[in-house]
Amino acid sequence: MTLLRLSGIIKKFENFTLGPLDLNIKEGEIYGLIGPNGSGKTTTLKIIMGLLIPDQGEIVFKGKRIKERFEDYKKFIGFIPDSPFVYPYLSGYEHLLYVAKLYKMDGEKEIKNKINFYSELFGMNSWIDTQSRFYSHGMRQKISIVSALLHDPLLLIIDEPLVALDPVSVYRFKKHLKERKEKGKSILLATHSLSFAEEICDRVGILFNGKLFKEDNPEKLKKYTDSDSLEEAFIKIVG
Repeated sequence: MTLLRLSGIIKKFENFTLGPLDLNIKEGEIYGLIGPNGSGKTTTLKIIMGLLIPDQGEIVFKGKRIKERFEDYKKFIGFIPDSPFVYPYLSGYEHLLYVAKLYKMDGEKEIKNKINFYSELFGMNSWIDTQSRFYSHGMRQKISIVSALLHDPLLLIIDEPLVALDPVSVYRFKKHLKERKEKGKSILLATHSLSFAEEICDRVGILFNGKLFKEDNPEKLKKYTDSDSLEEAFIKIVG
């Protein structure tokens, strides 16, 4: 069943036009957007998030058309940007408590249990109470990831999910995404890591010059291009 549908989306810039773009994300699916720099991946994610308003087209979530006001819709989604932001004079723990309040999460004990769970998962226990101005890029990225997961969104949107993460955290993050999928949650990610997309995605869409050039599951794309990897298939498709 479709969770999110983009229909006829067009966004025009001075030197680039995204679309017309039709995209469907199913319930319990991990969908990857792949493509060269400047192909429109981040623009697509920002339109879904309501950070950019398309010039044409519509967004439908759970069967309801989303208007220009995204407040009610945003409580169902989580967003992990490629450039993480954490309030510099708050500790990671304080930042996450603040995020929980923004999402109007109930139950102080439940919120703290969730923070503790993710702190353990991503190895944050030793520094989560330190002010974030002392954090490395990878530490800020972990807080950004947890910020998006804390309210257990139906749709998790990720722009370059592996930026600055250490190998152990990458492994645990991939495992956690698969567990979310098994529970019926959906993930939409944009990535340059084609090996990651091949491993984790049920379907991938290749964006090229603002258009959805090709879409299928990784195995079928490899078979279609007689390739041994998604990376090889991608090169053959986009030339």
